[in-house]
Amino acid sequence: MHRIARLLAAVLLVATLPAIAPAAPKAPVHVGSLTMEAATFWDGGHVGSDPTYSLPFTGVPFPDRCASVDPCFVYTFDVTATSPTARLRVGLDTPARDDGFEMTLISPANVAASRQNSNSYSMELFANAPETGTWTVKVVPVSADHASFRMRAK
Repeated sequence: MHRIARLLAAVLLVATLPAIAPAAPKAPVHVGSLTMEAATFWDGGHVGSDPTYSLPFTGVPFPDRCASVDPCFVYTFDVTATSPTARLRVGLDTPARDDGFEMTLISPANVAASRQNSNSYSMELFANAPETGTWTVKVVPVSADHASFRMRAK
């Protein structure tokens, strides 16, 4: 009888707990516009120390880690080149190579490419013949501990 009472109490306790909502979408920070041969640089941010920064890679192509990791840094910039350019380069630099970040570059057509810096101070993502429009960059810590980073696009 005591088992049933304990089970019932546990069910009631779980039923009264608030539902865990997914992380709210991050508001992007607009960092500028790029014309032919132009570049923009900006401070990416700083992360503290949290076990969720070391979530394992899921194996799913380009998972949106912003849905499960906070902080997630989201930036937008416009490509306004009127003549076709060969390549768009977006980079991340961090002062400690053991601080890991994942960067995702999303085109105006919502095509994504993602990369982790894996024991490196810097990483870059490229887009050949980039289309004009608003591009998005998402950065999440993967194994960062009290780490900062800077960003660039050209």
